[in-house]
Amino acid sequence: IPFAQIEFEGNNLWGVDTLTICPTANVRFRNYSWSNTSKVDYLWLFGDGDTSNLQNPTHIYSADTSYTVTLIATNANGSDTLTLTNYITVNQNPSLITNGTDISCNGLCDGQASATVSGGSPGYTYLWSNGQTTPIDTGLCGGTYNITVTDVVGCIVIGNVTIAEPSAINLL
Repeated sequence: IPFAQIEFEGNNLWGVDTLTICPTANVRFRNYSWSNTSKVDYLWLFGDGDTSNLQNPTHIYSADTSYTVTLIATNANGSDTLTLTNYITVNQNPSLITNGTDISCNGLCDGQASATVSGGSPGYTYLWSNGQTTPIDTGLCGGTYNITVTDVVGCIVIGNVTIAEPSAINLL
């Protein structure tokens, strides 16, 4: 009888008991099943209705929930089944609301942009296109500022804010 043993990789992690991933992340499963007697056939049940007969398949999960993964290894002498309950958890992507305060007077750089994040897994990091790393970016000149927010799992949301500069006043 073959011996079923699996491990997975996702987000460059090997050998952890469970994996939390972002929606549409590619999970690579590594199969350590073995048999001393004959060729082994594999059946993977990914927990979302999809299956694979590959020895080391990849799979993309999309819905934010937990998945039970099963590997069935079969040869001429029988089969072995390994089921790992809630082995993969798909994290909800964070959502982002951005707001901006325009410049108060032509030629000044006193605009402000802010990012409010919800969802995903808290422990957010912020990176504005001008290098600022806080949720509120101050001292801005006119223009568009992009922000990338990453949650603790590595899920990313991107947004932008446009800061307007008023026209100069012409005194005659």
